[in-house]
Amino acid sequence: KVYVSFGILLITIGIYREILRIKRNYLKDAKLPLFYFLRWYFFSLTTLLVSTKWLSPLFHKYAVEKENDVLLFFLRYHTFFAFLFLVVGFIMFILSLRKFSLRYQFEQIAWIVITNLVVNIQAQAQVANLFNGMIWFVLPVCLVICNDIWAYMWGITLGRTPLIALSPKKTWEGFIGGFFSTLFFGVLAATWLQQWSWFVCPENRLVFRPLEWIWEEPCDVSQVLHWYRVTISKESFFRFLLLFSSAEDRASGVLWISNFQLHAIVLSFFAGIIAPFGGFFASGLKRAFKLKDFGETIPGHGGLTDRFDCQLLMGMFTFIYVNSFVYQNSPLAVARISAAAPLSFESIKQAFDTLPLDQQRQLAEHFAGVLGS
Repeated sequence: KVYVSFGILLITIGIYREILRIKRNYLKDAKLPLFYFLRWYFFSLTTLLVSTKWLSPLFHKYAVEKENDVLLFFLRYHTFFAFLFLVVGFIMFILSLRKFSLRYQFEQIAWIVITNLVVNIQAQAQVANLFNGMIWFVLPVCLVICNDIWAYMWGITLGRTPLIALSPKKTWEGFIGGFFSTLFFGVLAATWLQQWSWFVCPENRLVFRPLEWIWEEPCDVSQVLHWYRVTISKESFFRFLLLFSSAEDRASGVLWISNFQLHAIVLSFFAGIIAPFGGFFASGLKRAFKLKDFGETIPGHGGLTDRFDCQLLMGMFTFIYVNSFVYQNSPLAVARISAAAPLSFESIKQAFDTLPLDQQRQLAEHFAGVLGS
């Protein structure tokens, strides 16, 4: 997963470069050598601070294992260093200002800030998804790809009604057909991917050895997947869903649904309805600056931004969804906190606070019994 993260970083660098190039004036840049450095200073700063913040438990555990006092010091005072580096960048920007290009420089710094917010921070969300479990990275990426393909196929086959003025070739028929195809694909893909523990399990530590899952079982899948028993009557319209059940369950009308399949439905809805608007936003940006494509990185397809515009929005939604509804109050969240930090009063209290109220009461009764004996 560490190496996949580097791949995401390279793609992010390419997208960042393509978008900054839209507003760049090479003649003025030649007279402002420090300004080129500032573009990549703020990119590096955003990448470092956001990834460290979102993956701090993993970095903390790595620093403890390696006895890296410098990294531990940085993690402890992360917020202070974030502000300090930001102030340094601000001072460098002020010192770089020149009378002949003031307006251009202020336009550029605004462009840099917005691009980091729209591109870099959302790309770091994809990295965080990766460490929450490979499945939270692979499935959303595949859902967006599936939606792109099937929206195109339905559009060229049945498309008659224009969808949005920014993209005249987009049709309602393609949009609706792509949505239902994505929904169907999402459930099937989730059903297949959840069979593999190394897809489902989150990463509790930084691992630099490739294919670590070959040597070690990642986690107890029962902590991640929960199954629900659903009975479907013979008259029900949804009887066809039993095709995915065993012969015994099919005969009794029983369908087993996992919590991840339900999560996949939510992700499919977002990928089919909301994520395409990331592409519409990119189309509007290209039209605003009279561009055909953002670049020529991928022959025949344009730039990286043309291919990954919807992925950024999808990645951020997945990150927020997973941390809000999947790991927030689960026992696995407690296990991750415990595994990522040495046991102390603060770490135990933090783990206790993540538990639901009923589990907090059970734990309090358990400790009361232990202390009473």
